[in-house]
Amino acid sequence: MPCRPPSARAASCRADTTTATTVPDYPRPVALCNVLVRAYATVNDKLVWGVVDQHLIPLCERMRMLLGPAATARQSRGMQ
Repeated sequence: MPCRPPSARAASCRADTTTATTVPDYPRPVALCNVLVRAYATVNDKLVWGVVDQHLIPLCERMRMLLGPAATARQSRGMQ
């Protein structure tokens, strides 16, 4: 699935606030994405790696739970 621009992702979160609020700290991944896209030259690599190391797996697990069968189907076809 192609990555949507940050504004589209943010708009989809605003459109479905009930689902968005079930994602832990949902504004923070959007904010990190915005920094990476717009200010990548000033990004602290260790900070980004720390976020990935500590938060990516729990976020992926939560998203798989929210997506349910759709996420399982994508995984079985070798898609992430």
